[in-house]
Formats: sequence, structure tokens, C-alpha cells
Amino acid sequence: MITARIDKPSGPASGLPRAHRVLAALTAAAFALIGVTAFAPAASASAPANHQVTLCHATNSDANPYVLVTVDVTAGGLQGGHDDHTGPVWNPTLKANHQSWGDIIPAFSYTEFTFAGLNLTAEGQAILDNGCQIPAAQAITVTPEAAAVSTPTCDVPDLTVTLPSTTGITYTASGSLTLAPGESVTVTPSADTGYALTDGSAPQTITNQFDPATCAVEPTAVTPEAATVSTPTCDVPDLTVTLPSTTGITYTASGSLTLAPGESVTITPSADTGYALTDGSAPQTITNELDTTACSGVLPEGPVTDKPVTHRPVAHQPATRPTAGVLAETGAGPIRDELLWAVGLVLAGGLLTGVTRRRQSS
Repeated sequence: MITARIDKPSGPASGLPRAHRVLAALTAAAFALIGVTAFAPAASASAPANHQVTLCHATNSDANPYVLVTVDVTAGGLQGGHDDHTGPVWNPTLKANHQSWGDIIPAFSYTEFTFAGLNLTAEGQAILDNGCQIPAAQAITVTPEAAAVSTPTCDVPDLTVTLPSTTGITYTASGSLTLAPGESVTVTPSADTGYALTDGSAPQTITNQFDPATCAVEPTAVTPEAATVSTPTCDVPDLTVTLPSTTGITYTASGSLTLAPGESVTITPSADTGYALTDGSAPQTITNELDTTACSGVLPEGPVTDKPVTHRPVAHQPATRPTAGVLAETGAGPIRDELLWAVGLVLAGGLLTGVTRRRQSS
């Protein structure tokens, strides 16, 4: 950018020859003319109020291309060097092409200094008049695209949403982009600075309508097996139950799996997920039926009575030999009594014999 400053000569005290002063004035006038035409169309310059100028300072953001600033004016130009911030008026294509844009500065005059303005095209003036915001009239119309979605399956029932990428549009999701069956998300497009959505643009609501129930398969039929049991004996009277192992079936016992004689347990089968019991399947009841009385070897005693016991004398009978192959009966009975009588007779006979011999010797 070329600017010009014309200082009034101070009279003879300047010390310059007349010819030099005339040449300097012509040169300054030429530069002033060039400076005015460089920023055509030119705007009328006016003195800034309070020695300040409000302008649109260029940023490096498409979302906010300009910020409104007010700077001081001196006889040498604008403070901060804003008059050197050259470049075209912003449009949405500049940054994508790695091109910077310039400030938008109104024309003004201060003392002998006149500035013809910068980027005061129709677009630039409209931005300046709009408080350095891009007017809607200059926005580029863009149409939102639909988000892409995956197809849920029985193996992968979740639905995945992928946001589109559209120049000039920002897409915002209301929640997670991974949707379980029955879940939803809303994708809302919004226009970036310098862009406007086409008429009829609206948010997009996506719902995972996959029904996992459609993935159900016919259950596999399974038949319960019988539990295995040990054989109780007199030495090991307890009965041990071992539950079967069948794919698709869980067996549950109603109590202990070690049964004493007379005890019982019930085994109930139930189908696991994806399985079904065959018709007629029922619980199995197991009982230890061992009779422990058969293991004692002694007959059970008879009933106890309260009648008094009467002892009767047993007549002497000659001893008899037991029949071959039959064991003699033990305990109190006729044989025992006969033996006692026999012993008594032998003792009595011996005693009598001794007395007789003693008398004869005397």
C-alpha cells in the first residue's frame, strides 16, 4: 500500500531553494494521487472523531474472519500498522487455498495526512457496516448431507453413525454415535460463518430399529440322564449319589448326596439357555433301602411283658447224646439241669464212700 503525507512549507526558514520546494510538492501530489486510486472505489475521507478510527481487523479464522477494533490516528498513520494489513476481502475459499485476507479500513483525513481506505469494495463496506460480521446476503448456500449408518446384525447388533464432512457445515450429535437396539441420536447441521443452509434443512434423527428377537433359534432338545448310585452294604451302609453331566442340562439335588439307610434325595433337571427338555422328563427320587437288621445276625427280641416268671422243678432224666450235625443248645434248659443233678449225685456218692471207709478203719 502507498500512502502520502504533505507537509506545508514553513517559509524562508525552511532553507530549501524554491525549485526544490516546487519539486517536492509535485512529487507529494503525485504520490497522493496514486494512494487514492490504489484503493478505488474511493470513499470520502473525514476527520476521525477523537483522533480514532474503527476498523475490521482480519483474523485467521473462517468462523470469525474479522474483529471490530478502534485505534488511534497520528500524523504518520494508524497505530499498530493496520494500514499494512493488506489482502483481499475475506471469502470462504481463501483459507482453504492458504491465502490471507486483509483489514477493512474506512477512509479518513488527519491534519495533512489522508488515507483513502482499504478493502472498501461493496463486500468490504457491507462487512464494515455490519459491525465486522459477515452479512447473510454474502453467505454461500450449502446443503447438509445425511449421516452414514452401519447395518446391525445378529453378531453385531449395535448401529454406528458416521457424521458427514461438508464445507461450511458443522454437524453436532445429541449423544453417542454407537446405538444399541432401540436407541436414537439426532444429528443437527449448522452453517459456518459465511455460509447459509438451504431452505428445508433440518436435523436428522437416527434410530437403531434392529430387533434381536429375530435372531432367536429353535432350542436344542436334550434328555436328562439318571444319576448313578453306589450299592450300600453292611460294611458301608451309606448310599452315594453322583449327578450326571449332560450338555444343556443343569441338575439340582434337594439335599445331601450321601444317604443313610432310609434317607432320600430328589434330582431335578433344568434346561440351559438354548436348550429344552424332551417330553416326559421328570425329577428322579433316590432312596437308600438297605435293611440294617439283616446285618446284625441276632433275631429281634420279643415283646416285654409284666407277668411274673415262675420257676418249676425239672424231673431228672438220663443224659442223651446230641444228634449228629445238631449243635447242643446253650443257656438254661433241660440238659443243663440234668448235668447239675449228675454232678450232685457223683459228689454225694463220693462223700458216702469216704465216710464208710473211715468207719471200717476205726
